[in-house]
Parts: sequence; structure tokens; C-alpha cells
Amino acid sequence: MAIKKLYELHDAHLLGIKYCSDAVIELDFQASGLRKTLRLEGVVCFFCSGMLAGNIVQGVEIIDAEDISSDDLAYFVEKEGRGQSVEMLRRAVDDKQLSMVLLSPSYGAELGCVCLRVAD
Repeated sequence: MAIKKLYELHDAHLLGIKYCSDAVIELDFQASGLRKTLRLEGVVCFFCSGMLAGNIVQGVEIIDAEDISSDDLAYFVEKEGRGQSVEMLRRAVDDKQLSMVLLSPSYGAELGCVCLRVAD
């Protein structure tokens, strides 16, 4: 699959983040009458910063393990801030064939997730 861009979420509002049991996080969006939930399963690492009223999405990308670059990992490690090394995260991604989800904001929340599966 490589890199999947979720074009339908451009200019959507990130309405909420729900932490579920068993390493699952759900992201709720709304755009032009469309409501969509992304279910992030098998979450290994997650960060979110800059939540504001509104939270307008510029773009959402889902990147498969083989297409996650060292720059992607370095960016994620810097933002996530738990002190994990790029090398440790690379091993986890490669060993478990994890994906990376990146949400870039027009306004408000920026987030990233390394997980086993993304369902919508």
C-alpha cells in the first residue's frame, strides 16, 4: 500500500480522541456532514500536541512499515518525547510490520501514532 493519504479528511475537524482498552485509540472527525472514525489498533507509541477548539486537519497519512523513513522516525521520536531512540522504534516497526499515522494540522492538533493496524 505504501503511503495512503486520506483526502476526505482535508479541512475536517478533529472532534475527539478516545483511549480504548487493549492498545486501541479512536479518532473522530467531521467534515461537510461526513463523520468518520479512524480506529488505531495495536498502538505502540502515540503523541498529540496543540489541541485547540476547532482542530482543522490539513492532511492525514498512513505509512506502511517499508515506507517509513528515518526522517519520519526521527520526527516522531522528537515529538513523542519519551526518550525512545530512532533505532529502537525502527526495530519495532520492522519486527511487527507497524504503520505510522501522521495528522498535520491547518489549525490545532498535530498527532502521530505507530500501530499495528488502522481501520475506518
